[in-house]
Amino acid sequence: MAKHPQLSQATKELIRQKRSFSALPAFDDMSAFGTIRALNKAGIRVPEHCSVVDFDDVATAALYTPSLLSVRQPMEAMGTAALGIVIDINAVLEQHEVGATHREVAPELVVREPSRSLLEARSESIPVGLAKTV
Repeated sequence: MAKHPQLSQATKELIRQKRSFSALPAFDDMSAFGTIRALNKAGIRVPEHCSVVDFDDVATAALYTPSLLSVRQPMEAMGTAALGIVIDINAVLEQHEVGATHREVAPELVVREPSRSLLEARSESIPVGLAKTV
């Protein structure tokens, strides 16, 4: 199921080690799905016991239960910036000078369901005894 099964394995290992945590990052939506599945199998409920945040925000992220807390990448702005870079490079290539180009685009945090607040998380990490052995 997960695009990055090693992330699900890393989550299981973290639970096995009985280390306390209040949030986990995921590479993308598919990785987040695998992470949430591993947490649920261990009896850890998202977002009640632990937050999971990912980078991506594909359309299915809103349909998943619990819906994902995502950092949306501004794809249209990224595409526009990439096209501008290509146009700039073509103009520069005519002069036989190529330099590095850097563009910044602002991501957006997409919060669909409540997640644990950092203040709650700081005082109430997942109790070691809560997680079942995976």
